[in-house]
This record gives sequence, C-alpha cells and structure tokens, in this order.
Amino acid sequence: MEKRLRSSLQSSAEEFLSSATKLSLKSSKPSLKSLIHKIKLSSDLSSSLPTSLSLSISDAIHSFHTLLQPNRNPRTPRSPPTKRPRRSRRSSKTRPEPDPNPEEEKHQILACIAHLCAAHPAKAFSPEDFLPGVQALHDNLIVLESDSTLVSLIENLCEHWWKEEFPGRESLISQSLPFLLSRSLTLNKKADVHRVYALREAFTCFDFEDESIEDLKLLLIRCVISPLFLKTEEGRKFLAFLFGLSSQLLKEILAVIKSQIPFGRKSMLEAYGDVVFRGWKVAEEELRSEIENGFLQVLIEGAVHASSGSFAASIRRVLGGFINQRTTAGVEKLLFRLSEPVIFRSLQVANSNVRQNALHLLLDLFPLEDPDSTKEVKDSLLDKQFFLLGKLLVDDCPEFLNVLLPRLGHLMMDNVLSVRVAMADLLLLIRDIQNFQFHKVVKLDVLLSTLENDRPQVAQKITRLLMPSYFPLKETVQTACNRCSTLVKRSPMAGARFCEFAASQGASLKSLMELVRVMITLVLPPNNLDEQQVEGLLRSSSNLCNTLVSEPVFKKSLKEFLDGEKLKCLIAAAPTGPAQSCIASTVSPDDVAGLLDECMHLVTDCSGLSKNVEKQAEVRSAHNMFLSCDAIDAQWKNVGRKKVTSFEEDYSVAAGIAWQIRDLLVSVNSRKAVLGSQTLESLLICLKVISEVSILQCMQYECMDTFPVSAYTILALHMYLQNVSSNMNDRTDSSGSALQIELEQALDHVLNCTAKLCGVGDYGQSSRVHSESKHTSDESVSRREKRHREPQTHASIPSDSGNVYTEPKKLANKVKMLTAVQRFMVDAATIGFSPQTQERCLRSTSGYIRCVISTLEQQPREQIDFEEEDLKDVILCMKSSFTYVAKLLNLALNNATEASPLPVEASDLANDMLDLIISIELYLGSTYAGHLVAAVKPWVPDLILALVSGYIMKQIMGEETQTSTADHIRVHFPTWLLILAKTELSEASEVQPEDEGGSEIEEFPALKKILTMIVTLLKANVSMQGVFGAIFMIGAVVGLEKKNFGLVLGLLRFVCLKNCAGMMTKSGVI
Repeated sequence: MEKRLRSSLQSSAEEFLSSATKLSLKSSKPSLKSLIHKIKLSSDLSSSLPTSLSLSISDAIHSFHTLLQPNRNPRTPRSPPTKRPRRSRRSSKTRPEPDPNPEEEKHQILACIAHLCAAHPAKAFSPEDFLPGVQALHDNLIVLESDSTLVSLIENLCEHWWKEEFPGRESLISQSLPFLLSRSLTLNKKADVHRVYALREAFTCFDFEDESIEDLKLLLIRCVISPLFLKTEEGRKFLAFLFGLSSQLLKEILAVIKSQIPFGRKSMLEAYGDVVFRGWKVAEEELRSEIENGFLQVLIEGAVHASSGSFAASIRRVLGGFINQRTTAGVEKLLFRLSEPVIFRSLQVANSNVRQNALHLLLDLFPLEDPDSTKEVKDSLLDKQFFLLGKLLVDDCPEFLNVLLPRLGHLMMDNVLSVRVAMADLLLLIRDIQNFQFHKVVKLDVLLSTLENDRPQVAQKITRLLMPSYFPLKETVQTACNRCSTLVKRSPMAGARFCEFAASQGASLKSLMELVRVMITLVLPPNNLDEQQVEGLLRSSSNLCNTLVSEPVFKKSLKEFLDGEKLKCLIAAAPTGPAQSCIASTVSPDDVAGLLDECMHLVTDCSGLSKNVEKQAEVRSAHNMFLSCDAIDAQWKNVGRKKVTSFEEDYSVAAGIAWQIRDLLVSVNSRKAVLGSQTLESLLICLKVISEVSILQCMQYECMDTFPVSAYTILALHMYLQNVSSNMNDRTDSSGSALQIELEQALDHVLNCTAKLCGVGDYGQSSRVHSESKHTSDESVSRREKRHREPQTHASIPSDSGNVYTEPKKLANKVKMLTAVQRFMVDAATIGFSPQTQERCLRSTSGYIRCVISTLEQQPREQIDFEEEDLKDVILCMKSSFTYVAKLLNLALNNATEASPLPVEASDLANDMLDLIISIELYLGSTYAGHLVAAVKPWVPDLILALVSGYIMKQIMGEETQTSTADHIRVHFPTWLLILAKTELSEASEVQPEDEGGSEIEEFPALKKILTMIVTLLKANVSMQGVFGAIFMIGAVVGLEKKNFGLVLGLLRFVCLKNCAGMMTKSGVI
C-alpha cells in the first residue's frame, strides 16, 4: 500500500489524493503520515498538494450535497448539536455502528490529510493554501454529523488550527466549538474537558448579546451543572472563565447555581463556591459588583433566613469558597461589608431558627472584623461578638449548645496542656445536661486517643467522664466488668489507662478485683483475640493489680488466683515482651522464679527448633519473659550441660541455640540485651566453632544447618555497629579499630572455611583455560542430550540416623551455606572495608559460583533427581545469591576511583554469573534459570559495567590495561561466549545442524533474555555499545588463535546484528 501511495505521490498531488481516497482510514493512516511528513519545503508538492486538497474537499462536499438532495426530508429538522452525540451514544449501546459508506471514507481521508499537512513537523505547507478546504469541512459539520469519526477528525483539525494560531482561525470555531462542548457533555471524559479549557480564549470571539448565540449559551449552562466540569480542576477553571464573557451570561450562570443549592451534594456545592470565588477574583469591576451584590449578598441573607437547617448549611457551603479564602486580598473586607448588617441584627430576633442560622454563619466567619479599621474598633467589635455568644449560651433554645460546643471539640487536641484540661472540665460540666451528649462535642475516638497518650491530669478527667459508660457504679459488677472489657477490646491502650485511674475516680477495690478475674479469664487460651487486645487486657490487669496490692486482703486474693499453672498459660498467651512484662509485674517474686525455671527448660530443650514453628513461638515467649525480668544472661547458664548421645543430636541442640541468638538479634530491645550480655564474648566464640563445623561438614551430614553461620556473622556485625555508634556518640575511637579487626577476622574465618568446602586455592582462583572451558561446555551439552538414555544411580552415604544423604541434597546444603556466607560478605562490604578485603570478597564469590558450576557438571548424566522441597530451596538460594553478587558488584563500582580502580576480579565475577545461568539451564532447566535472570534484572547496569570494566580502564590508563584484559580472557575464557556463538550459528543456519546422535542444539532462552536486556539498555549509549562489543571482539581473537572459526563467526554475528546494529545502521555500514 505504501509503495503504491509513494508512486502516486511522485506522479502528482491529484493522483496521490485520488489513490488515497480509495483506501480506508484505519489501514492507510500510518502510511499517509509517513509520506506526507517526509515532504520537504523545497518540494513542488509543498505548494501543489494544499491546492489540490482544497479542490478535492470542495468537490467531495458538493458531491455529498448532490447525493443528499433527492432524499432530503423537509419535515425532519436539523437536530441541535447538544442532542447529536447523545443519540449516537444510545445507539452504540444497542447495536454496532454501521460501516462508513465510500463517500464518508473519502471525507475522512481528506480531513486526515489536511490535519497531517497542518501538523507537518517542518511546516512544509502554507496554511493559507489549504484554508479553503478546511473552511469547507468546518462549515459543513452539521451536514456531515452522521459520521462521528469524520466529525472528530474535523474537530481535531480546527482545534490544531486555533492552537497553532494559523491565519483565519477565527472562522473555524463557530461550528467546531459547539460540537466539542457537546462531546464533552455527552461522553464525560476528562480529556474533552481539557480540550475545552485549552480553547477557552476562542469563546471571546462570540457575541453573547446576539440572539443567534442561544444554542451555545445553552451548552455553556449545561457545563455549569455538569458533574465532570465541577469535579475536575480545569473544568472549574473554565466555568470561572465564563464569568468574564458577558454580564447577561454571568447572571444566567449565577441563577443556575442558586437553583442547584437546595438539592446539591456537598462536593457539588463546594465546587460552586470555588468556581464563584475564581470568577470573582478575575472579573472586571462591573461583573465583580454583580457577583457581590447580586449573588453573595443574596446567599448571606438566605443563609440566615433559610427555612431549614439543611438548606442553610447548603448555602454556607457555597459561601465557604470565599470564607476559606479570607486571607486573599479584598475577601475579608467583602465578607464584613456583606454580612455585618445581617448577622448582628439576626442574632437578636425573636425567631429561634433565624438566631440559630445566624449563629452558624457567625461561627464560620468568626472573628468578623473590618481589616481596614483601627485596633480600638476591632476590639469593640470582638467584644460585641463575645457578648452575643455568651448570651446565646444561656438561651432558652437548647439547640444553641449543639451549635456552639461542637465548634470547640478541636481544643481537646490543643498543644497547650491547660487548654486540654479546661476542655475536659467543660465536658464533665455538660455531661449531666439532659438531652445533651458530650461525644457530639468531642468524638469518642478522639477521647480514647487522648486518654491513651495524654498527661495524667487530662487522662484522669477523661476516665471520670467515661466511668458511667464503661464502669457504671449503679449497675451490677458483672455488667460493669463486661463494659470495661469491651472498652479494652475496642482501644487496648486507652482501656489500660482507664483501669489505671479507675480506683481514683470512684471504683471500689472489690469490683476491680472481679474485673481482674474477668480480664485474665479472657486472655487464657483458647481465645479469639488479636495481639493488641491480649496485650491491652494484660496491661489493664497489671494496672489493676498495682492498685490492689496496696491492700493485704486483695494481695492475698491475687496470689491465690494467679497460681503457677495459670501463669504458665498466660506466658504462652502473651504475644509480646511488654505483655509478658505485665505478667512479671503482676506476680510475686517466688512465682517469677518458678516461671524463669519453666522458661529455662524451653530454652535449653531446643533440638530441632529451627524447623518447629510451634516450638519457636514458645521459645520466643520464654525470651520475652527473660527480657522482662532482666535475666537474659541466666538463660544460657545450663546450655551444654546435657549428656551427649550422638553427634547429630548434640549438633541439633547447638543449631537450636544459634537460632535463638539470631532471633534475639532481630528486634531492637532483645538485641540490646544480647549485646549488653556478660556472656557475649563466649557466645561469639561458641558460634564461631559451630559455624565452622556447619560449613566444613555440610557435605557429610544432612543435619548441618545455616543458622549457626548466620547467627555468628550477624552477631559480629551488630557488635561492630554498636561500638561504632557508641564511639560516635562519645567522640572516641578507643576500640573501633580493634572491633574492625575482629569483624575482619570473622570474615576471614568464614572465607577460609568456605574455601575448604569448595576445595579451591587462593579463595576462588581457578585455572580454567580456553580449551578446558570449551571441552567442558561441549561435554555439558552432550550430557543433557543423553540424560534419559543412560540412567545411573546417585552416589549417596547414610547418615547417623540411617537416612540416605544423596548428591542433590548435598548440593542443596552447599548452596545454602555459600549463600549465607555471601550475605555476610555483602553486609560487611556495605560497612566499607579496605580494597584488599573487597578484592578478596570478589575472588571468593567467583570461587563459590565456579564451585557450584563444577558440582553441577559432576552430577550423573541423567537429570538431577531433586526432591521438590530441595529444588525450591536451591532456586531460592540461587536467587538470593545472585542478588548478593550483584550488590557486591554495585558496591565495588561505587568505591572505584582513578587512584583505586575496579579490580579485574569484578569482571571475572560478572562472567561467572552468566556462566552459572548457562549451567542452571543445562542441568535444572530454563524455567529455573529464568528465576535467576529475574533476580538480576534490577542490577543489569552494574553487570554491564563490571563486564566492561577492563575496557573502560583502557581509556583511563592506556594500552597496557587492554593487553592484560585480553590475556586474562585467554586464561579464564567465559563459557557463555561459547554458548552464545553456538546459538548464533544455529539461528543463522537454514537447516538445523545435527550431530551423530541427532540431537538438537540448546536454545538457552534465559541467556538470550539477559543479553537482550543488556543490548536494549545500551541502545541509548553508542559509546558503551562499542565498549561492550570489545568483549566479543577479544573472544573472536582468541577463537582465531585457537582456530575455532565457529566461535569467531558466532560472536561477530551477534556484534553486527544485535549489539551494534543501531550504531552500524546510522553510520551506513548495514
């Protein structure tokens, strides 16, 4: 299609228009846009096409008129613009819109071409040349109204003409603006309101005093009552703009707004107030006077003399548009001038409804004053207002209290304590007034919040205020206890403070003893309470007990009620440390000792704790009890004194202790207790030994857990951070360096252990040469191809418990251990270690990845038989590991400077990450490899910079760096480059190559996906494309040296067609 149009365009403008009008708009619009926007100002078409276009439009419209003439029905009047879109909208819901006839399609194409010419990016066409054609389309909008698509095209064309300020734009609005207004009112789309507002200046071209303008005025009046115009910011701005068009139009708009007040919604009335204020602010003197005297004055009088309170409130909402803007220049003066004569007179009339309405308005305007008057006059006027308000407080009509007092409710949250105390006294004073409810002055939620958080002076008064409702002395004790329990469940902390002051506000100790029994019974399991409710009931009980123990008889009753068995149940039910502290403060010292012994048993009997969720909750409760009694050191005194029955059982207990230490380090309070413990150094040494055993023996014993490693590393980090913080506060550095050495020793310890686990020297520096990598990769591919043809059994060893420890389980355990160590490396690197430590972390991480790759390659040739749970653990750890590796690269990149450049180990690590994706695809499948790609996606920029770091350093340090980088790739040739070359050759071949076994070459979608991410990211940076391409060029050089021409061809194909395709296209190479 585009070729045919291009050919006709080269012939003549007439032939182009003839060809274009034979096509449909939907299929031809992209081609038309491409061809027309390529026309240059120097082309003959820049003058011939507009002229031909105008003639074609005129001919098409004339033909359309001729076609309509025989079928015209004189009895059918032309419907006004306000109705047309509504009719089409109804029909669109009931039946599909009919396909346009050829004449309509012709008009659509011509209107589209006119718009494309007008919107030419280089302004290649003179608007005067095709103005006659555009004028013809505009003038026949009503005739063409049956085609909604065509009407929309003409509207857009006229709108563009106006915005670009083309010549003759005033002649293109008389029909297009009414259609656009009607569209905005019918379709209710914010975009149409935006378009109307953008064309607002065009409305100034109309003569609103002329009788022919009535249809347009009706449309504008409809905008005034349109919810969409009132709801949107630009809609309200447009309505305010209408105020300045005509005094007659202004009067009609204000009349419509007044008619909407009696039944308008709150949001609608507030929008009207905003519109009127905006219009008043920009109106000229004559129009402003009409708004003030003809509208606002009427509203103020209506707000006072309204027949109902709801009607008066509606009027005040509209007035709120001015009242809320009283700081604007002139507004305060205006409100005073209009309301002062009305309000003061109305506050003293006999009609109570008028007095009440006037009071509402005065409170909205308070303080009412003339900004231009002297201080003496202002003070006199203020005294007058206070006098009238005081007079109304003792008015015979009780409704005045309901009007005045709710306006004071916000004082309960005032910043000044004396104000809050006075407000509480006021509530106590009005509590006993008949038919008056204090919670209408201050909401109950506000009272409860104040009770929970305020000073005792205020909290005691609120407790006295709430006593008749939540602990009534005139009701039975059981009823009072139930109500108080309801309060605690609704607002736990407020209920606890209520119980704290209940005795001082008149509650008997006997009834409070019964309340303790009720609350403790509610807490005992099983219960249907959430954690906050349980804590609130326990705090309330603790506060009540603190009051009751002052009397020996009730102290004895409490001791009998809170026996040992009940206390154990409470400990199990208490969800938080503060809740258990409440229990500890409730019982006697002898009972506390018994509780601690019970908790000690839970802490030491911790075999299998890391996998027992129910037992973990019990141990956390025991920890909270120790914390509440400040006995954190006591819980470790019996650890290790149990008789050893087997290595696995002994290790399980040690792992349970490690889990507890790590769990205690999570929350702030328990962490402070651990770090302040006298046994801290002993704990660190023990964890060091257990973590070493865990790492070194994870391939021999299935029971080896990662919790000792994480507990050891997290404890070392927190010890360092705590001392750094304390040194900063004390401005000393006495122990900072020693602690950093200690942290580096912890890092050195786990790195040495993992190096032994991986079986590599120098923490990860292996010696894979190119030939070995190629052999390994080829062999890996063939292994996968033969997995199902040569089944074998896994080598396995039995554990002490008799379970078989298979190779997949070993791999899963190894990956977990390495991931735990990687997390420690990233956390330690985040603190900021020396460059030497950073390089070692990078080398070690490379070693871990190569260890995992090697372990995968050593698996039997059939698909690795993972159990589902182990496979999930491996993939989850791999994803976490990829994130840690990417974070480590990010830290290394951020720390790199010209004096301390990024080490070559960063590039090795980035290559190893891509190699690992290859291995996962080979041995576990592309789905799981895709999980790794998703994990590394946010870090792709860091991966790119790490890959090309050597080539970037060439630009800074010279050719020597480039040479050393090439040598480094020769020794550590990345496997992913080999696989990439193979896949590129596979894509280039028309026939899929086959080996002797007839197997298909792997596609490696995960590798392709991450490389696509990299290439997409590099499109915006040509220089980085070249640097990234250097990786493949050096790989190709190595391939030439090894005479591996397939490697060379595959890498060069990727560089030319994918990596540097955009750059080479721009330069004309391809």
